[in-house]
Amino acid sequence: MEQYGPFAAAIAIAGSLVVSFATLIFKMFGFTKKWALMSARASATVPMLGARVVGVVTIAFTYLRVSRDNGDEFLLLAAGLAVLAVIALVRFNGLREQHVLAVPVVARDGQQVRDGKGNLLSTPILIGREQDMQENAREQLAVTRRERGGLSLADFVAGYALYDPEAIWSREYLARLANKLMVHLMVVFFCAAVALFVAALVVAANLS
Repeated sequence: MEQYGPFAAAIAIAGSLVVSFATLIFKMFGFTKKWALMSARASATVPMLGARVVGVVTIAFTYLRVSRDNGDEFLLLAAGLAVLAVIALVRFNGLREQHVLAVPVVARDGQQVRDGKGNLLSTPILIGREQDMQENAREQLAVTRRERGGLSLADFVAGYALYDPEAIWSREYLARLANKLMVHLMVVFFCAAVALFVAALVVAANLS
């Protein structure tokens, strides 16, 4: 922390806030490995690192400028960031429910594996929308639905490609989708952590 000089304490607090808020997110959606590592190319630390990098500038600016006279302005900033965090969180959850498919982890006997606590294990994979499928996969989905009727997209992914999304959607499309999810996470972490920190600085400035 020595490289931050007079901002070392502020950066330490900001990092703690990011970690604390991240813990709340993990409790809501499960640990990072269940939703952020949707492919070997994804990094679970990207959202938090991005939030910290962008947050340092905002935190330093607030640290230098906040006072009793302009406290209300910074409180409005904190409120705005909190609203943005909520919006980004809601949008992320919607994307997660639409594009993340839980694939059961099965043993050799065909039964789904359980962890030490008895919970059924599954691995998340990233899937796209039906209208964005590659042409051959889209045609096969139409044929299969005519033959079987009522076939869900999840069942089609399991049967057509054995849970291999890149056989149904292009790699570039899936990469853009993964980046979109990561950006939403970064916005959530950044806005929530900085909002808490700005509000705390305003309170400290008025008490000093």
